[in-house]
Amino acid sequence: MSHGSTRFGHVLCMAGLALMACSGEPKSLTDEEAASHQAQQCYEALYSNQAETFLKGRANVDEMPEGFRQELLETYRHHAHQVEQAHQGVRSVEIVRAQADTTLQLMQVFLALSYGDGTKEQIVVPMVKCGGEWRMK
Repeated sequence: MSHGSTRFGHVLCMAGLALMACSGEPKSLTDEEAASHQAQQCYEALYSNQAETFLKGRANVDEMPEGFRQELLETYRHHAHQVEQAHQGVRSVEIVRAQADTTLQLMQVFLALSYGDGTKEQIVVPMVKCGGEWRMK
């Protein structure tokens, strides 16, 4: 990973700490905010070579056979490596918006990926609520 891709995680962490310090009491997040933050953290982990953390962000991960889990981890690592080679990694993952889909009972989270080579891409991450937590579908 490039040095720029590891810096964005530290910057986001510091910004989050600053917001918590400035707001007298903890703010309750809306479902849109909670799902968005979870999706963002998962994708930041993926592009920071933390495939295991990305996998743990998936719904029903505990029900997956171990062989399938290992295949997914290898696929995630391979994808992150390809992005590093093709685009010099991911510089930042930003939340664009979230939209509830009541028909499918999920939250569509739109993230903007900024790559090291200057290109940008917007992705949609379907999120579902599992045991009170938002997870990637």
